[in-house]
Amino acid sequence: MKRLVVGSLLVSALLLGACQKSDKTAVKSTEQTSSVTKESSSTTIERSSSSSEMQSSTVNSESAIVADAQSLLIGKSFVLSPTLYDGEPVNQAMDEQKAPQNLFHDGVANIRFTDESTAHIGLAGSYRPDHDTAYTLTSRTLTVNQHTIPYSIENGLISFDSWTTEDQGHTITW
Repeated sequence: MKRLVVGSLLVSALLLGACQKSDKTAVKSTEQTSSVTKESSSTTIERSSSSSEMQSSTVNSESAIVADAQSLLIGKSFVLSPTLYDGEPVNQAMDEQKAPQNLFHDGVANIRFTDESTAHIGLAGSYRPDHDTAYTLTSRTLTVNQHTIPYSIENGLISFDSWTTEDQGHTITW
């Protein structure tokens, strides 16, 4: 009987030890989960921070592009003119009576950029006096008068792409 009691005590001790070990594993597992959760939170915070830095970097690069464009424009003059009317060269369309006869005359403007926000517009004809006007820049477009002109900067040079406008059902390419 002593053997049975000792054996029972031994089995009980082993079972009790196994249960305690199991509880420790559960506690350890919970601590790891908690640790993982904390790591995830910090990763999220780091990502948010990185996202803010990327947004800030994007804003800074856009500001830098605008500043570059301004420095490339100030003191320079450009001619703004229509080149196509409904896909045909402007002069040909006017000669064939397909385009308004004043399209080229009224559409041509000499634009001289005087400072970071002002352009001087020189127009053809004596009845359309020259004037100063504000212009704005984004990292991709220049807006002067009613024209929004796409541009790009490459190797320190600014270039303007053609664009179209609509006028009474007709397309004008500038």
